[in-house]
Amino acid sequence: MGWHARNCRYKVMRFPNLIQTCLAAAAVVTLTSCATPVRKIASETGEIPISRDLWTATAEYLEFISGPGLTPQNCAAVLGQLHYQLFNTSSTYFDGQIADEYSHEIIDNLFKGRIALRERLGEFTREGRATPECVEATRGALRAARFLEDVIGERMLKPAPFNPKYPQRVFSGAYPSVLVNPHTHEAKRAFDIYAVLRSGDLLMSRGSAFTSAAIARIGNAGSQFSHLALVYIDETTHKKYVIQAEIEVGVIVTPLEDYLADGKVRSALYRYPDAALAARAAHIMFEKVSHAQATGTNIPYNFSLELGQRDHLFCSQVIEYAFALASDDKIEIPIFKSHTGRVSPDFIRSIGVTATETFLPGDVEVDPRLELIAEWRDYSRVRDSRMKDIVLDEIYFWMTMRGYVLQPNFKSWLLETVVYRARRWPLFEGLLKKKFPLNMSKTALGTIALLNDVVEDIEGHLSQLDLAQQSRTGVGMSEREMLDALELYRVQDEARYPRCDGRGNRMSNTHGPKAKFHQLFRPNCKK
Repeated sequence: MGWHARNCRYKVMRFPNLIQTCLAAAAVVTLTSCATPVRKIASETGEIPISRDLWTATAEYLEFISGPGLTPQNCAAVLGQLHYQLFNTSSTYFDGQIADEYSHEIIDNLFKGRIALRERLGEFTREGRATPECVEATRGALRAARFLEDVIGERMLKPAPFNPKYPQRVFSGAYPSVLVNPHTHEAKRAFDIYAVLRSGDLLMSRGSAFTSAAIARIGNAGSQFSHLALVYIDETTHKKYVIQAEIEVGVIVTPLEDYLADGKVRSALYRYPDAALAARAAHIMFEKVSHAQATGTNIPYNFSLELGQRDHLFCSQVIEYAFALASDDKIEIPIFKSHTGRVSPDFIRSIGVTATETFLPGDVEVDPRLELIAEWRDYSRVRDSRMKDIVLDEIYFWMTMRGYVLQPNFKSWLLETVVYRARRWPLFEGLLKKKFPLNMSKTALGTIALLNDVVEDIEGHLSQLDLAQQSRTGVGMSEREMLDALELYRVQDEARYPRCDGRGNRMSNTHGPKAKFHQLFRPNCKK
């Protein structure tokens, strides 16, 4: 199959709705100084030029998004067509010299474009004309713009490797680590998260663990965020707190400083327009959670992700429940929810998720009522986060399209039997309960452990390839190059694993090197 034909077939299989992800893949294209002719994309509004000059291209994108050219009728088609074309753009297409010289302007255009696109989605929503296809296209465009901001920022800052002893404090540093909405903050004034926060604000974030990537990518469109928290400010003492649900300990109240200092990769601050309602929501949830916490019976984490189950709460559900309580169920957050259908149902069930429609952290991005105030990222870690996203996307794709399943081993058996029971033994309860919560199922314990091992192997392989390309060319791999490299790795590793015979059994493998991740993650012979 030819490269172009394979790509078309691959993308259609991988993402039935092409609008979801093509620009996100192009967002990490390699930037060089090679000359390439200007390409144009036909759309219902004419042609959208894609200049090899990223400064020009992003300025034109911002102008188009902000103007009358984008409509509810053409939103999905135009953004989808643009995404698909950009995904197939050569890694040598964009001019690296211009990208470096005008990096500030490019990042500004992309960030302002995200703000403008959310405003346009708000217009369409208020008019009752925001189609599901347009919402999904918007998710993809927002995610892709952020990916490209990451890449340009990395080129601009050339960050030192991450030092785990000195993690960056959330919202520390300056531009481009911190991007501030010009509509909400004076550009000349340094951004101070303590001065800006209001009670009822939402903090959306991404951790560094692979489980963060697993949560971020589990929805229908995927996201770069995996966690939501609610800000509460005491009216008397003015102390600032964060209310959040964590897998290990359930729903808790912690000082804001603990949240800011726990080694996140990225975070974004959103605000509901009705300040009084938002403050009431935060106060109600603060009282509810702090009372439970004070009695030593934290509200448990809701592994099912079912919004109707409110005796247990997951992170986004804390926000949904708080605003529902504060408004007598008149305010529903978010407007547009996520679906879990793109991931293998067997895997979803194995980690305890039963919801098919739910509120994932990334859904905040397409709720235009919530204003984006500022965004922060740790540039020493965005590459690792981006690679985890790509690896989890590919793992989910192999599960859904190739029938891959996680294979139990001694480690998973140990977790599902010994550790599962030991959590309730007085001798080990204090040691294990925080890491392995009592309401996490034994199947989930084993599945998460297996998935972690698979991700580590595949990400390690991909990281070596990316570093090798950086050494050769000075730039890393594009997302398309990463996806192709992962597929090649899958094929090569599968060839090292014993194949199935006609009776559904594994054939012996006595020659050649042993497989890597196929020991833990492969199609079942019996199916």
